[in-house]
Amino acid sequence: MTQSWSSKERSELIKRLTRGELTVSDAARRYEIPLDELQSWVDDYFSTGSLGEEHSERKILARLPDGDAILAIAPVAAALSQVSRDHHKIIRHFIPGRTINEVLAITKLDRMKALEVIDDLCTRGGLKPTGGERPLGEDGAPVKPAIILPANVEEPAARSRGQLILGAGLLAAVVAFISAVFFDDEGGDKDRDRAKDAPAVAEPETEPDAEPEPEPEPCPTDMAYHAAATLEIGSRDESPALATARPPFKAKVSSFCIDRGEVTVAAYGECVAAGACEDAHKDSSWPQGQTPKREWERAQEAYSELCNAGAADREGHPINCVTWYQAAHYCSWLGKRLPYEVEWELAARGPEGRTYPWGADRPGRYRLNACGDECRRWREAHELAVDEVMYEADDEWPGTAPVGSFHAGQTPSEVQDLAGNVFEWTADGFYSYPEAAPVDGAEAEATEASGGVEAAPQPEVPPKVDPRGPTEADQRIIRGGAFNSALPEHVHAALRYPQAADAHSHGIGFRCAKKPLFDPTPKDE
Repeated sequence: MTQSWSSKERSELIKRLTRGELTVSDAARRYEIPLDELQSWVDDYFSTGSLGEEHSERKILARLPDGDAILAIAPVAAALSQVSRDHHKIIRHFIPGRTINEVLAITKLDRMKALEVIDDLCTRGGLKPTGGERPLGEDGAPVKPAIILPANVEEPAARSRGQLILGAGLLAAVVAFISAVFFDDEGGDKDRDRAKDAPAVAEPETEPDAEPEPEPEPCPTDMAYHAAATLEIGSRDESPALATARPPFKAKVSSFCIDRGEVTVAAYGECVAAGACEDAHKDSSWPQGQTPKREWERAQEAYSELCNAGAADREGHPINCVTWYQAAHYCSWLGKRLPYEVEWELAARGPEGRTYPWGADRPGRYRLNACGDECRRWREAHELAVDEVMYEADDEWPGTAPVGSFHAGQTPSEVQDLAGNVFEWTADGFYSYPEAAPVDGAEAEATEASGGVEAAPQPEVPPKVDPRGPTEADQRIIRGGAFNSALPEHVHAALRYPQAADAHSHGIGFRCAKKPLFDPTPKDE
């Protein structure tokens, strides 16, 4: 239950945010304040002038959940309008987190001039250039290093909130630079006095930039955008493995972004190192079910060696042996969430309803990491029962493979590993699909059954809009099949399986999703 906060207490908390003493997500977690509510406090603080007159022209620094820095747009826009044209150009194009070479390609600024501008920003902000990428001059020699911003800084999500996202390093330099220009009583006032006494010189008019602005993207580059679509969820296939995917039904799914790849060991390790995530488990554990106890225990012991955390040669493999709770927490740490089940299915099948992420062709060793001859040999070596294999060939990976190793199995949107490698946690609690209206051929069968009397037409059932499973559930839905999946239907894009939320299996990992920054597709009339 959120405590009651007075206006003064809110102001004190937000001042701590503006000083960078803690992040919004830290504050929300520590004081049990819903993130949306805390963000609204920040918005109100910016918009109502709660900073006081003495701060009205200062840049107000706060922190978003993913660590990106934000500035109140009004005072920044006013200040940037007085910055030199080249400064403004560079600052504007660094906002999405581009590197210096990318900015140069877009702005077509002279390389040396651009680097001088960036060095000036760094110097005024009390920063040193960070190095990294070293562009070459015309003589082939490296030029002075320049700031390289993180590649994962996203475009502004909601300009109506009065916020502008900038890379944290360049942001500090820009803040200090603008402060030096406008609020330095010693240097700034003298410069303005000299400018006032100097004879007025008309500046030549400059033509506006001719180059078109780069098109903004609705999702970060490591995520794929999927437009809102209506599709048939589930399958008509009578395979026992697809029992929980029946009966199929129509659903309208809103637009979303989804990670192109599964979360890797290295990426999850960053969250652990930051103290925000629990360590992945080193043992594989799942419910016993109908399996005899000794066989179940032997299998858990054998498969535990395939847990990836801590294995030096598996940093690029998917993190596995994590519970649903750990997966959900990691995504939240990034300002994302686990994908809803219908989002996952739309990403894997597309509106056209593909059987597999790549299409209709039977799964093979070049499409995915599933159970082939290498799987059979591994199971024999560990004295485990040898089941069928999906293909006789060897795909070289008895356990997981590095994320993105099977390009032939990616979707048209270039989302990798939606079949095989590891099953993936989704946000939804398990639920049975609803009964559907009669499908193709059902009305004819009804007419025949009634002795030739035409049955009354069945009303069309409208598609369910963004259907969700229960939010509180002991079982969560996993999707996609794993490296030990032995039958083609085990990697069917409609396959769904309930798994205990506290299981931490060698065969389960995850990826994250989020709402797009904006929706580029036209709204329905």
